[in-house]
Amino acid sequence: MRNVHNEAGVALVTVLLIVTVLSVLGLSVVGMAINNSKQTSQIETNIQTLDLAEMGYTYYVTSFSDFYERKIRSVMQDSIAQIKEDIIKNLESDPSLKEDEDFIEGYRGRLAIELRAALVSNDFAPLSGSGLVHFKEIDANRSFNIYVNEIEASADNLQLNFISEGIFNDFPTREISSTITIPIPSINLDGVGSGAGNLDSNDGTIRYEDRIPTPEGLPQCEYNKKTFGAKSCSYRGAVSTGSSVDIENVTILIGGSGTFNSSISKGINNSTLYIRGSSTFNNPINGIQNSQLYVGGAARFDNINRGIDDSLIVVMGSATFDRKIDAMSTSTIYVKGSATFYGKINLENNAKICVGGNVGGIQKSSGVNIFSPTIDRNAYNANCSGETGDGTSPGSKPSSEDIEIIWEPINPAAARYVYE
Repeated sequence: MRNVHNEAGVALVTVLLIVTVLSVLGLSVVGMAINNSKQTSQIETNIQTLDLAEMGYTYYVTSFSDFYERKIRSVMQDSIAQIKEDIIKNLESDPSLKEDEDFIEGYRGRLAIELRAALVSNDFAPLSGSGLVHFKEIDANRSFNIYVNEIEASADNLQLNFISEGIFNDFPTREISSTITIPIPSINLDGVGSGAGNLDSNDGTIRYEDRIPTPEGLPQCEYNKKTFGAKSCSYRGAVSTGSSVDIENVTILIGGSGTFNSSISKGINNSTLYIRGSSTFNNPINGIQNSQLYVGGAARFDNINRGIDDSLIVVMGSATFDRKIDAMSTSTIYVKGSATFYGKINLENNAKICVGGNVGGIQKSSGVNIFSPTIDRNAYNANCSGETGDGTSPGSKPSSEDIEIIWEPINPAAARYVYE
């Protein structure tokens, strides 16, 4: 009997130990489950708070870009008018400043100061008080704040630094730091000094710049390398082409410089290409037929193949022709500055080239119809409508209307952010 009682006691102790172990394990499992639930809830809350910060970032970048495109130019209208007036006064005193890069960059720096002041004075970027720009409530539990820290200036851009803060109930907030890059407008003086009007005030002769009228009433076009030349339109700033383009039966106005990195495969036909700034044609132009080409600054040409027929080319700066000009008939090239010809020129009797400055790369006795006051002033005056020896028109004065302020749009996709 004693052995039976002893075995029962051992069994009881064993059962108690097993119950104790299972209880401990059960409590541990329950604790872990509760802890995991809390962690999951915390992670979800953290994600929601971060999502709110990202929402604020997207909201501010998009809203600011829209504001910049619609409002900032009108806000700066008076400042730009004053800058243009000061530029004209300086150019009247010293015309050579037009070619001085430091002179132009100095006014770009002033533009940057005025642009920053315009941004700071607006609700989108006040740099006073707490820096809070926007508070946006999504619902009773969710919202975000936008804070602007600083607007820093570099050589070509303003950097607007801001923070988007996500808020979810009373949980800890999450922040995103980001920067919007604002291009400083460039200043184009290529058209300055040409004056306005169709006729010179002294002798009634037609000036270089008036031989091809500025196209008017064209619709605004968004630049696309693949569709350039497909329709008549006006491009606000500079244009640079990548793939081959065709320019046929269109009128195109380029507000800045033009860079053609591929051939104009079918040439320029029955068209007007008016470029306010300088232009470079890095590949052949396969013919210019019944067309007008105006370049407001310097120009550089590769081959002009398949001839120039019934066409007019005006270059307001210097011009360089790196290769040949095929048969040119019933056409005229006017170059207001100097011109250099490195290839063969085939001109027929009813074609001519008028150069207001020096002529290089071709001998004076070549026999082609190239006229310049540096070769024969009388022949130049007789064949080039009385333009003065330096290629300018008497009485022509700088005008603020000839100063071009080239605005580059903000690219919202270029903004990047960092989690705090």
